Amino acid sequence: MYKLLIVEDEIWEREGLVDFIDWRQLNIQIVGTASNGIQGLKMAKLHQPDIIITDIRMPILDGLELSKRVKFFLPQCKIIIITGYDDFEYARDAIHAGVYNYLLKPVQKKELLNTINRVIKDILQEKKHVEQIHILKQQVTERMYAERERFLLNLIRNDLDYSQSRDRVQDLRITFFEQDAVAIIIRFDPFYFCHNREYKEKQLCYRETYRKVQARIGNEGIVAMDDSENHDIVLCIPIRGRERDYINSIVFSIIANCKLKPAGYAVGVGSICKGLSKYKESYLQAKFALDNIFFNEEASILFFEDIAYREEMDEEDISQFFTVAFSYSKRILDGVISSNKEDVIAIVEELFEYIYSCPVDKNLVCTYFTSLIKEIAILMPSISEYLNPVNNIGEEALLLNSFIKLNGLKKWILNLLTYANNHFTQMRINKEKDIVEKVIDIMIHEYHRNIGIDIIAHRLGLSPNYLSSLFKQHTGKRFTEALTELRMKKAKEFLVSGNESIMDIAKSVGFTSASYFCTVFKKIYETTPTEYRVKYSHCKEKQGEKNV
Repeated sequence: MYKLLIVEDEIWEREGLVDFIDWRQLNIQIVGTASNGIQGLKMAKLHQPDIIITDIRMPILDGLELSKRVKFFLPQCKIIIITGYDDFEYARDAIHAGVYNYLLKPVQKKELLNTINRVIKDILQEKKHVEQIHILKQQVTERMYAERERFLLNLIRNDLDYSQSRDRVQDLRITFFEQDAVAIIIRFDPFYFCHNREYKEKQLCYRETYRKVQARIGNEGIVAMDDSENHDIVLCIPIRGRERDYINSIVFSIIANCKLKPAGYAVGVGSICKGLSKYKESYLQAKFALDNIFFNEEASILFFEDIAYREEMDEEDISQFFTVAFSYSKRILDGVISSNKEDVIAIVEELFEYIYSCPVDKNLVCTYFTSLIKEIAILMPSISEYLNPVNNIGEEALLLNSFIKLNGLKKWILNLLTYANNHFTQMRINKEKDIVEKVIDIMIHEYHRNIGIDIIAHRLGLSPNYLSSLFKQHTGKRFTEALTELRMKKAKEFLVSGNESIMDIAKSVGFTSASYFCTVFKKIYETTPTEYRVKYSHCKEKQGEKNV
């Protein structure tokens, strides 16, 4: 809606203008009416109207002076002057003061409507023009940023011809080609930064954060996203004032602007370089700082100069690391397949204690765990479902290198191994259930035969002790106990439903001795087979008489 302010010292004229036209039908809202120029000026500052209708002759501050002052802070405001015939020449002068149009008293409705419609049309055209200019400026800025980004990526990839760089930096408005500069790299933990988001959502999240960093830096430096390095955001910043304080202020303002949390990012800072021709060295130092912050649980930002000396591993140390680490791999794989979760966690905790105690670098750690994941994937192809955001099983190295902290990698490895352990445990349970179901099926169909756990175990290719233990674990009963219960249940059915002898019934449910059958039956049901038959046969007869 367009905002209209009416300034008129005559109350009847003022109120008449309010009711003169159905303003809402024109999509116009009257934001206020003023009785003099001073009051009108205050209301114009407060409401920022699109249109002002004012009388030319008013006490204290006339319409012409009001127009001049309003145009100073609202240059796009359309001002319509209402004037009497005597002030006609005076009103025409107002056009030169930026007044949109003037109307003679008494104001004619048709004339006012025509003027207002022209005002609205011009406002729309002006807004459209402003929007087009804004879009063009935005496109130029985005194109400029893209070119500057390409320049920086070429700089760190050695694809830049320095003999042609001077002219190029001028075109890109880079004013610090030979000034002191520093490389800053911001790296994100993908599992914290974009947790539980689909691949496309994650990409949008990274790009949005990158745009915020770009907007914060502007022309103050150069920004690029290095997609080959896990969405690292690379900055080239000229140094002004106190070096470290200035760098910290930039980093912390980016963190605040992007609302980053400590666990979700890490920052590496290289040394100050003398001109952009030396920037690559600072960039490599910033990357080195990021690799070192991997082992530092406390810091979120690390300067290259602050890295404590770590003795590099020689070939013998590397060989020793892999020997020990791969011995853990065997224990971990055995645990994942056959042990409970707590045992697997204990082994992994022990492994990471060893890693923390070694002078090992990040790449070596990631190489080791990449091989471990591949071994698990051989045993469990469905593990690829867990490796999101990795799209296929060949990208484990890219996945692991994206972790910014060793502790974050540890948590993820523990979750992965727990997931695999649950998978194999469920497989084992399902297999065990299948075996027990086969045993029960054999019992149901062959209870009348001389079968035992050793005979069934031999048939299934299992050891009797293992099968006996498995059966008890899943049913809560020993095999002999379950078989006896089944035989006695069948015996009860035969005793009531038929006229076979006790000896024949004993044989039909798998007993070779009738006396032993009677002993077992009485022990379970506290009555002999004969007594049971008599009792329940009478019950059956009575029930039959009732039905008749």
